[in-house]
Amino acid sequence: MASANTSLPTERAIPLSKRELRALRGGFTLFIISMIIPFLVLINVRYIMADSYVSPEANQMIGLSAAIVMLISAGIARAGFVAARKDNQANVQLSLAYAMATGIIGLVLVFVQLVDGSVNPVSHFGEVFLIILGTVAFYLICGILTLFSAYRRVRMHGVGGLNYWGVESAAHFWMFVSLAWIVMYVVMYLI
Repeated sequence: MASANTSLPTERAIPLSKRELRALRGGFTLFIISMIIPFLVLINVRYIMADSYVSPEANQMIGLSAAIVMLISAGIARAGFVAARKDNQANVQLSLAYAMATGIIGLVLVFVQLVDGSVNPVSHFGEVFLIILGTVAFYLICGILTLFSAYRRVRMHGVGGLNYWGVESAAHFWMFVSLAWIVMYVVMYLI
């Protein structure tokens, strides 16, 4: 009877070559570009259905607070990526944890807007408003899970100065999600 290999796969010890890293970055760039399309559609639908009308019941302070929190969170995630490039594992973990925490605060602020009932959901603005908030909430959840995955990977396997793709991609995805919320805030509340 042969014994089964029960060891868990470990993180790749060999750093990515420049070619592999370039290929990953190129594919990830295409992925991010494809993630822009739903937001462009939502912006178009917003102006088709509600024109430039902004409901006075929409709580701009909560939206602005979420935008500021997401901007801070994106900066923290960027700091984690920079720390990964410099092989500073402690700062990578700390940055990813803070980015997740501020992201959760941003998500809570978005959910507050979804459930507070201040905007009439039957109006043209209300329909689009709630759809945009729901879409942003979905992306925020995906982004927080991505940051959590990168955090766990760094915690379990570490990160090397030449092998930081997992942290880089998580940070860039989070920066995209944060920027998407800021753009959607401007579209929903200001323009």
